[in-house]
Amino acid sequence: MADIRIVAEGQVLGHLSGKLGFRKIEARGTVLCLNGKPVFLTGFNRHKDPPTTDVSPDHEMTREELIQMKQLGCSFLRLCHYPQHPRTIKLCDAIGLLVMWEIPLYMWPGVMV
Repeated sequence: MADIRIVAEGQVLGHLSGKLGFRKIEARGTVLCLNGKPVFLTGFNRHKDPPTTDVSPDHEMTREELIQMKQLGCSFLRLCHYPQHPRTIKLCDAIGLLVMWEIPLYMWPGVMV
């Protein structure tokens, strides 16, 4: 856990706390290593369009899907180029899924959505 405070003249001007972790990802020849250990990526591409809530998050369905993916041997998840709910990212971290979260293309100048 990290606890960051901006203090000026004894007064807290800003405060942020949250989980903090450091990871080292490197390529050694043709081997991908995470924190010095070889890792083989197997995974899924996931869009968030649950039939129950259209594009709004369905947290229980997301949780069930991610756990099923992990049980199937998934180690890696590619999320799409639109905003993801922070709970999705936190759940991936909690169950041990590596995540590639794409650049949100809708923020690029000249890109039509």
